[in-house]
Amino acid sequence: MSEHQHYEFLAIDKALSKSDMEELRNLSSRAEITSRRLFNEYQYGSFRGSPEALMAKYFDFFMYFANWGTHRIMIRLPLACLEPKAAQPYRVPGRLELTRGSDHLLLEFCSGEDQCDDEWIAWDADDFAPLRNELLSGDLRCLYLGWLAAVSNGEVADEALEPPVPAGLADLSESLTHFTNFLYLETALIEAAAQRSADLPKPPSSADLSRWVAALPEKLKQEWILGMMQGDGDRLGAAAKSLFRQSIRKPLEKEVGARRTAQELRLARDVRQQEKERERTERITAARQVQLSALRGKEPQLWKKVEELAATKLPKSYKEAMAILKDLQDLSRSGSGAEFKQALRQLQIRHRSKSSFMRQLRDHGLATD
Repeated sequence: MSEHQHYEFLAIDKALSKSDMEELRNLSSRAEITSRRLFNEYQYGSFRGSPEALMAKYFDFFMYFANWGTHRIMIRLPLACLEPKAAQPYRVPGRLELTRGSDHLLLEFCSGEDQCDDEWIAWDADDFAPLRNELLSGDLRCLYLGWLAAVSNGEVADEALEPPVPAGLADLSESLTHFTNFLYLETALIEAAAQRSADLPKPPSSADLSRWVAALPEKLKQEWILGMMQGDGDRLGAAAKSLFRQSIRKPLEKEVGARRTAQELRLARDVRQQEKERERTERITAARQVQLSALRGKEPQLWKKVEELAATKLPKSYKEAMAILKDLQDLSRSGSGAEFKQALRQLQIRHRSKSSFMRQLRDHGLATD
């Protein structure tokens, strides 16, 4: 398999200047660079720049993935919107790292190197970028899910207690769903964790927002309006939502029940996986019963169809004949099955000269001798 690495940076809060773009061009002559994005792919070699340094100076979001399975996401946030002490409980060395800058907090999520998608996926950074606005708004679900991915990989000690459980784990946004897939996070583990996660709070009413905005200092409102007019609306809107939530004391980290250990979560995942497998088996069984009910009473026509397919001497027809024989076998289980066995024996006698057909019968466990 050839090597493939994908690097993508996004400038969200502030567009890159012409001089910024010129500086970035010195790092790569092949990269696609615009005022909002730097993108490059490598079939050999690697990007010369440091993602950490570029995030500190130019960008707000970074995504990296390679065909050997390594996935990375970095998100830069203003310190005023997320304090390091709020994110610290979710840190897992090597998997979820926090780096504090002079005016920002840099979050880094990284998958294990020995993991790999079953098939190649061309991930799109735009699908993940909304995670940043969610964090700016006080939604810490991606932090918890990043910690949970490390639990899934066995990189959190059994006795370690989980960090604060955010609300809404049972109702993930589209970007969070992409995020869990990117980190190879099992659905069963998310569902187990969600059992202690409160529902997302209802959005504030227009009246609540109006009263809150009216009470804000005039200077702050003027700064926000000016910032929005200068193109900083997304960040300021998220910051306003975060400040509003703090004012009414309805944090998204509200918990339901006691904290669990990593081992308890892994055991709950195993139980959930068993439940899901049982539910899947029950669905398949029920669907099969419906299918057989529709065929019951049509056995003569089905045997005739098998004869016609066997007579074609075509491998594709033999395959279809085996499927019908399986239906007839399952239909016979409601009785003694003797009639099916006798009819199958006679079928083999009539077509014993067809070696390919007989081989198909043996491969499907239908041969009577």
